[in-house]
Parts: sequence; C-alpha cells; structure tokens
Amino acid sequence: MCTMRVSVYLVAFLAFASSALAQFEGVIEMKMTATSAAGQETMTATMVNSIKGASFRGETSTSVGGTVIKQIMLLRGSEPNKIYMLNPDTKTYTEMDIASMTDAMTQSDEDYEVKKVGSEKILGYNCTRVQVKWKKSQLTMEMWTTKDVLDWATYVRMQNNPALRSNKLATALRNAGADGMALKVVSETQDGGKNIMEVVKVERKAVPASLFEIPKDYKKSEGMFGIPGMTKEKMQEMMKQMKKQQN
Repeated sequence: MCTMRVSVYLVAFLAFASSALAQFEGVIEMKMTATSAAGQETMTATMVNSIKGASFRGETSTSVGGTVIKQIMLLRGSEPNKIYMLNPDTKTYTEMDIASMTDAMTQSDEDYEVKKVGSEKILGYNCTRVQVKWKKSQLTMEMWTTKDVLDWATYVRMQNNPALRSNKLATALRNAGADGMALKVVSETQDGGKNIMEVVKVERKAVPASLFEIPKDYKKSEGMFGIPGMTKEKMQEMMKQMKKQQN
C-alpha cells in the first residue's frame, strides 16, 4: 500500500489553460501529510513548484516509513505533451506521454457532489470552502479554492492527488463557482485515514528558464513516473484497484 501511495503522490499531469492566470511566474510551496485512522502520520511530503508561463518544475521530497524519496518533475512549454521525471539520486530521468497518463487516470473517474460551506482567508487570499462527496463511495473531501493565484487547470497540472485530476470533479467545482486553485485540501481515505495538502507560501518572482532544462549529466531510463518496471498497463491496473477500494 505504501508503494502505491508513494507512486500516486509523484504523479503529475494535464496541460495549462490559456487564461491570463496561467501566466503566473514565481514559486508556490506546498506540504502534504497522510495519516492513519488512528491519527498517526504515514507519509509526509514537501513540494516546491516553480512556474514560468507554460513551464513547470516541481521538486518533491516524500518521507514514508523512514525512507525519503526525492524527485523532480518537469513540464516544458516547448513540449506540451511530455512530462519528465528526474531522479537526483541516480541522475536519471524518465520521459512520459501525457495522453498515456490521462488514459490511466480516467479509469478511476466517478461522479461528485459539491456543496459550498463558507468563505475563509488563507495566506491573505479569499477562498471558497466546499465539501466534495464521491457519490459511489460516499467519501468526502474539503477544499479551500481561490481564483486569485492560479486557475484550476494550472493548479491540477502541478498537483499530486489523483482525485483532483478528474474531469467530472472539475465540472462539479466549476458549476459550484469554486474552480480556482486549492490552497488547502483535506480528503478521507477508504481505511479511515486522511490526506492533507496545504499551500504554505506563494511568491511571485522571476524564474530562470534554465530551471526547466534536463541536466546534461542525467541519463534516460525506462518506467513511468521514474519507477522501474512501471508501465501504462500497470498504472491502469493500479488505478482500477484504487477505485475498487473506494467503492
């Protein structure tokens, strides 16, 4: 289960929207925590997201069971249909096709109910607080979204929560007027635990273009998401199993 959770948290996907907000330039820092039903931490992660126009770099450090996994994700405006996962420990990178990832993720899509429950401020930004319910599993997720930082599509591009990649969820949030960037997400898991994502810093500043290049001393390796042996078919099967656990 830990392997599945780690791989899910290292996934990134989809394309930028063409709105003006998609032209955000700067750095957005996040932290993520997974807890068991007993309230014990099972996973922690930090992510530093650098954005420049249609290019994105996410540096993630994930700690699970005493093991720390570091990975870098690159999405470049010059190659809108490709994602690169870089492993700084082995100095290797994996190239992935966005269409293949989308095919795998749509296996777990389902219907949602979205209900507004209030308005709050986070980091000085006005947020709409909503409760999201999976109609089949009845699991819930609370989100605090704002349109003052990024649009929904740009936010989804840099997030690592598979639920947020759902086209049906995007539609439900849009219909509720809450389709901006989520500054906080608290979601339930089938085993009674929780996953929490929080944006801890938003800094608008110039980002060098060189940050989105693959270092010359990195070598290409095979395997989706930088995981040896991970194929499109295995990812689809993994998502099917996750869907069964939710139902």
